[in-house]
Amino acid sequence: MDVLNEGHQAGFSKDTLKRAKARAKIRSEKADFDGGWVWRIRQRT
Repeated sequence: MDVLNEGHQAGFSKDTLKRAKARAKIRSEKADFDGGWVWRIRQRT
């Protein structure tokens, strides 16, 4: 699932989704060398 596309279809702007990502402390990382980016939710300890 592409979070930005799904969010846009739900009526959210890209900036709104990025602000929500920052507030939730979600980080981006490369899936693999040739792949795209994925969002990872930090696990609570």
